[in-house]
Amino acid sequence: LGAEITIIDADPQLAREAEHFGFKVYYGDGTRLDILHAAGAQDAKVILVCVDEASAATLMVEQCKHAFPQARVIARSFDRGHAAELVKAGADVQVRETFESAMVMGREALLALGTEPMAVDAIVADMRRRDAERFQMELDGGGLVAGRPMILGNLRGRPGR
Repeated sequence: LGAEITIIDADPQLAREAEHFGFKVYYGDGTRLDILHAAGAQDAKVILVCVDEASAATLMVEQCKHAFPQARVIARSFDRGHAAELVKAGADVQVRETFESAMVMGREALLALGTEPMAVDAIVADMRRRDAERFQMELDGGGLVAGRPMILGNLRGRPGR
């Protein structure tokens, strides 16, 4: 689409390998503002935060939202708690990798069980809606247990059933 992509990687070997595929790669620590400036973050429209450490991702979101207000910041989160941290740090969008993979796997499982595709799509949409409502309850101060009754468990007589 004509977008210029710049990558920052703290692993020199991965940085060299990415260059072989035609990407502009900066070697360094993406939590450091000088590295972000050198990579051109001040001109970015979008900054994607995709690191392997939750605390580093949260710090990057905070710094990017403060130093580069022109950019939308989209960050990968590891779980519900980290997702909430990223929202509070200012992430414009957070994507929970565990949730997204669970949704894809669940969809495929329903299809493999013979559920009609339209019914599967409705179930997936309902799960996403319920999860978004639960997540908002958690953000509004209730913590991780705020939406517990909304969970569709599989044990009879237990909360969430």
